[in-house]
Amino acid sequence: KIQLGGKRMIPGFEEGLVGAVAGEERTLDITFPEDYGNEELKGQPAQFKVTLKKVLEPVLPELDETFFNAFGIKEASLDKFKVEVRRNMERELRSALRNRVKAQVMDQLSSLVQIDLPKALVTQEVQRLRQNMLQQFGGAQVDPAMLPDELFSEQARKSVALGLIVGEIVRSVGIKVDGDRVRKQVEEIAESYETPKEVVAWYY
Repeated sequence: KIQLGGKRMIPGFEEGLVGAVAGEERTLDITFPEDYGNEELKGQPAQFKVTLKKVLEPVLPELDETFFNAFGIKEASLDKFKVEVRRNMERELRSALRNRVKAQVMDQLSSLVQIDLPKALVTQEVQRLRQNMLQQFGGAQVDPAMLPDELFSEQARKSVALGLIVGEIVRSVGIKVDGDRVRKQVEEIAESYETPKEVVAWYY
């Protein structure tokens, strides 16, 4: 599903769907932005053939007990719901900050350490990145020829290199897993789900 105005797709994709009706086919000529996460795709033109299956309109729900219960909040009230929303936002902020610091550290490692990469690992990572991109299109029919290996090669090499570098750091420094910290992190992730205990069990 693609929500117009959600800005989850590359610039021009959502705009190219404005006014379309169910069953309509459109061809979108789009250029990947210069700041796109994949180095191989930055500034590159692409053509997407899109068929709309269904067009839906969002409707704001009533802030009532039915709405609150849908989020797994027992003895629901507006005040309690606001507390839960704030907790979720704070959790997302902590996660975003951790990811930002992690990305900065990984970029530094990538620039400081140069290693020879096993071709098989790079090929496997290219396939994984391609599959992830296909999933981002929400099941839309995408011609595999539009996603050649070259589009993912640089990102795949970086990912494989970082995996090997970090793995060697863990071994050489003797980093050990802190069970309590792992448990705390897993429980924090699970809080955002309706059945936290099941999520914790799945992670373990």
